[in-house]
Amino acid sequence: MNTDAELIFSKELDKNISVECFVSNGNDNFAWEFKIKGKENKTVDKFKINKQKLQEYSPLANRPDFYKQLKVISVFKNGDNLVFLLDKFGQVDAQVYPLSDSGPKTVIPVKTYQLSPMDTELLGEDFQDVKLVNNTIYGLSKHLRGNSGLYYILMVNLDSKKSSEASVNVSSKESVEDEKVDHKTIVQLEDSSSKSTGFGFKFLLLNNDLVDVEKNNSKFALKKIGFKSSEIDKTKSINNIIE
Repeated sequence: MNTDAELIFSKELDKNISVECFVSNGNDNFAWEFKIKGKENKTVDKFKINKQKLQEYSPLANRPDFYKQLKVISVFKNGDNLVFLLDKFGQVDAQVYPLSDSGPKTVIPVKTYQLSPMDTELLGEDFQDVKLVNNTIYGLSKHLRGNSGLYYILMVNLDSKKSSEASVNVSSKESVEDEKVDHKTIVQLEDSSSKSTGFGFKFLLLNNDLVDVEKNNSKFALKKIGFKSSEIDKTKSINNIIE
């Protein structure tokens, strides 16, 4: 990695290990490096994208700093593996790396969305909360140029290597009738406002395809959701030009 490499992400996973991710802007390529620090310091992944191929891949690639649209959303330590959730120019992937060097990384395609150009900025998916529970990644996001009341709940099963997504519209308080059955909370996700100020939306994902929505720490609505499997055209995957 070049000495001018830029730190784009860092996170302490536990007292023994932390992750740092870098990007460098070379003459012909953009290059990324994921490293761990702690009891053992090593590089877990290095990859690059040719600038010309990136131009051919996306009509937005000529915008300044377009390469920074490859983002590390979050990283988790899951047993003997590191799990990265990455946004690669509008394609979201989960990537699993064995810490023991006993095997190759596993790439799980998660979803795609369209980056939206606006003045000098590119508006994308804003992941506001991401958690790993029982070998499944759950994420809460919304598109920065979309309906302000529309949130997406993402679910990535690391065992089956399958992903699905459901939308939740909080623009209205319309609720389904609570049938008073025993609900089990699978995970609680919060939007950015709730996490920073305590006032905002919380989403308690329940069994039975229900989500209990709270607004400003008060019950708001019980909504029925439907998870749909993600469909990604592998012929248009960004991974085809990653070296």
